[in-house]
Amino acid sequence: MKRIVLLSVAAIALGLVASTIWYNYFLNRYQVDGQLELTALEQPVTVHRDQYGIPYIHAQNYADLLRAQGFITAQDRMMHLEMFRRIVAGRLSELVGESALDSDIRARVSGYYQAAKRHAPLLSEDARSFLQWYVEGINAFIENRQDEYPLELKLLGVVDAEPWTVTDALSILYFGSSIHGTNLKGELLSQAIRDELGEETLQALLPINTNPDRRKAPLKTGYDNIQNLSMKFAGMAPFAEGAPPLFGSNNWVLSPQKSASGHAMVTNDPHLDGSQLPGMMYPVGLFAPGIRSIGLTMAGIPGLLIGRTDHVAFGVTNAYGDSQDTYIAQIDPSRPEHYLQGDSSLPFKTHRETIRIKSDKGFREHALEIRSTTRGPVISDHEVFGIHGDLIISARWAANNHHRSEIGINRFLTAENTQQFEEAIHDVDLLYFNFVFADREGNIGQRASGLVPTRVHGGATPTLASNEDNWNGYIPKHEMPGGRNPERGWLGTANHDTRGDAYPYYYTSHFAPNYRYIRMMEVLDSNDTLSPQQSWDLMRDNRNTLAVKLAPLMANWLRGDPQTKPLAELLDSWNYFDHSDSVGASVFHTVYEIMAPLLFEDEMSPQLHSQFMKNRYYWQQRLDYALLAGSSQWFDDQRTDTVEGIKDIAVQAGKQALTQLQETLGAESDNWTWGNASKMVFVSPLRKKGLGRDLLGGGEHPGRGSHETLNRGAYTIDNFPFDTKYIAVARIVADFSDDEKIMAVIPAGNVARQGHPWMMSQLDTYLDGKWIPWWRNERRIVEHAQHTLTLQPSR
Repeated sequence: MKRIVLLSVAAIALGLVASTIWYNYFLNRYQVDGQLELTALEQPVTVHRDQYGIPYIHAQNYADLLRAQGFITAQDRMMHLEMFRRIVAGRLSELVGESALDSDIRARVSGYYQAAKRHAPLLSEDARSFLQWYVEGINAFIENRQDEYPLELKLLGVVDAEPWTVTDALSILYFGSSIHGTNLKGELLSQAIRDELGEETLQALLPINTNPDRRKAPLKTGYDNIQNLSMKFAGMAPFAEGAPPLFGSNNWVLSPQKSASGHAMVTNDPHLDGSQLPGMMYPVGLFAPGIRSIGLTMAGIPGLLIGRTDHVAFGVTNAYGDSQDTYIAQIDPSRPEHYLQGDSSLPFKTHRETIRIKSDKGFREHALEIRSTTRGPVISDHEVFGIHGDLIISARWAANNHHRSEIGINRFLTAENTQQFEEAIHDVDLLYFNFVFADREGNIGQRASGLVPTRVHGGATPTLASNEDNWNGYIPKHEMPGGRNPERGWLGTANHDTRGDAYPYYYTSHFAPNYRYIRMMEVLDSNDTLSPQQSWDLMRDNRNTLAVKLAPLMANWLRGDPQTKPLAELLDSWNYFDHSDSVGASVFHTVYEIMAPLLFEDEMSPQLHSQFMKNRYYWQQRLDYALLAGSSQWFDDQRTDTVEGIKDIAVQAGKQALTQLQETLGAESDNWTWGNASKMVFVSPLRKKGLGRDLLGGGEHPGRGSHETLNRGAYTIDNFPFDTKYIAVARIVADFSDDEKIMAVIPAGNVARQGHPWMMSQLDTYLDGKWIPWWRNERRIVEHAQHTLTLQPSR
C-alpha cells in the first residue's frame, strides 16, 4: 500500500513538472526576439534582454521611450497592471468574485479613482504626456497581442482587456498617496483606547518617536484635541491581495568624502511583502537621447522610482507623512438627512455606485450608497472600516482635495543635478517618500515628498467637525524633513522620525522604531569611507541594536527561574546578530513576541487588544523604553491578587517560549536556530500552500534578520515558525565612479507569468547575498544580451 501511495505521489509530481514545462513553452510565451510592429511609435525602438530578462529599452526620442516602456511592462507584468487598476478602482470583484467585495467597497468609498478622474484634466502638458505615452504602449499590447496575455489572466476571463487611460495611471499614484501618507488606523486606534481606557491611560500608551540626530523635540505632537466619543475600532478590511504595497525601507547617500571611490554613492533597499512571486518591483533600463538610466519602478508607473541616470542617483523609503484626518459629526435630530457641523446643519451629499460581482451564475450586483460631508466620505457607514458606534466619521485625504498640474516623477529621468531633482520632488504630491539623492558633482540630499496639511490643532486623533477648518495650508515643500550636503558626509533614512530640531509642524505620529537607523549611524559614523561592496554588505547587516540593550536584561529576568534559566544562558552567549544560525536570536524574538501581548491583554478588551497589537509601530518603541527602564504600570497583571513585576511577566513568557521551541523545533537547543524559527517562503499566486507550493514557487528558506535589523526580516506572529514576509525586495548601490553599471538584485524576476524562467531568475543570487550588474553602458548591454527585439512603427 505504501509503495502505491509513493508511486501515486511521484506520478502526480511528474505530471506537474511536465505540465509546467508544457505551460512555459506553449502557453506562456511572448515575443522577445525579431521584429514587431507597434503602431504607437514614431521611430524604431530596440529592446535587449539579458539572461535575467531585464529589458534595456533604446529609443530615439523620449515619447517612444515611454511608449516602449508601457508595452514591455505589459508583456512582462500584464497581470499586475490589470489587478492594480481594478483594486484601485474597486472593480476586482468583477474578476475574482465575492472575496474582493470588502476591498472594492473600501476603494469606492475612499474615492481614489474618482479623485484621479478629477485631477487628470488639470495636468500640465508635460505631466499628461508622460502618462499618456506610457498608456499608449500598454494599450498597444492590450489591443494587438491578446494571444500573448498571461494564462493567469485568461483563466480569470480576461481575453480582451479594457484600454488604459491617463486616469488609470494617475489612480495608481492616488492609491500610493493613501497607503503611504497615512496614520488613519492610528487615529482610530487612539480614539478607541481613549474611549475604553480613559485619557490618562491613552497618554501612557501614545507612540514615542525619537530621532537620534535631534536635540530639541518637535513643537507639535498632534494630540491636542482628544475627545471622549464612545467609539470602538475593529480594524479596517485589508485591500485585496496583490494591491500596490506599503513601503518600508532603508536608504543612505554618501558624499565623496565618505565614499572610498571619491564619488557620491546611493544605496537603497525597499522593504515589502516579498513572499509572492515575482515581487512588486520591476527592473528596467531606459535609454534615449540625453537619458541613460537603470533602476526600478512598479507596473503602472512610468519612468523610475529608484535608480541612476547620467546625472543623478536616487532611492526611496516610506516617510509616513500624515495626509489624512478623520472628522466626527452627529446626525441633526430634526433633519436625519443632515449632519451637524458646529452650529450648522448641512445636507449629506449622496451618490450611488454598483459593484458587479462575479458568481457561478454570471454576475450579481451590489448597490453601494456613499454619503459625504464637507470633509469627505462617511467611512463609518461601511463595516469595512471597522468603526462601531453611532457617530458620523468622515475621512479627508489631502490629495483628494488639492490637485496641482505637476506630478514630479516625470522629471526624474531628465534632472541634471540635485537641485533640479529636489525641485521635482517638491512637485511629488501623491507619494510620501523619503528620497535620498546625489549628483555627478558630489552633492547629496534627502527630502520628504507628499502633501502634508498644516493643522490649527490635532492630526493624530479624530477631530470634532466645526465651522472652522483645522487645515490652514500645507507644509512648504522646502520645509519638509530633509537636508543637503551635511558636514558628516552622509544622509539616511529607515522609516524613522527624521524631523529636525524644534520642527515647527505636526508631520505625523506614525514612524518606525529607530533601531535600523541607529545601526546605520554606528557604521557610517565610525568608518572614514565605505566602498560599494561595504555599502552592499551593510544592507545585509543583521546586528540587532534593540537586543544589544534588551537581551542582557531579558537574560537576568529569566535566570531566576530554573525552568527558564537555560534560555538565559543561550542569551548570554548570543552576539546580538540575527543570523540564520543563531540560537540566541530565536530565544530573544520568541520571548519578546509572547511577552509583548501579555503585558497589555489584562488591560484591554479582546477586540481592542487585537487591534493594538497589530499596529506595531504604535506600541513598540514605548514598550521597549518601559522594558529598558524596568518599571511600568503595564507590568502588573490586573487579573491577579498579587503585584507582578517585569521578571514575573518575562518568566511567564519564557516558559511559553520554551514550550513553543521544544514542541516545534525539538528538545535539543542546537535545533533552535533563527533559520528554523523563522522562514521565508516564496510562493506562486496560483499555489500559496499545500501540495505543489514549492514546485510552482521559489521554496522555503531559512529566515535571517528581523524587524530591527538593516537586513530586514520583518515577520508575522500568526504561526510558528514565524513567517518572514517583509524583506528587501530590491537592493541597489549606485556609485558615480562606475558609469558601466549599478550593483543590484531582486528576490524574484521580471515576469509575472507562471513557469516562465524569468519569474524568479534572480532568486538564487539574492539568497546568496550577491549582486548582479544592471548595465548602463550600451556596449555591455549588447555583450550580455540574450534576446533582442526591434519595435517598428507602422508603415
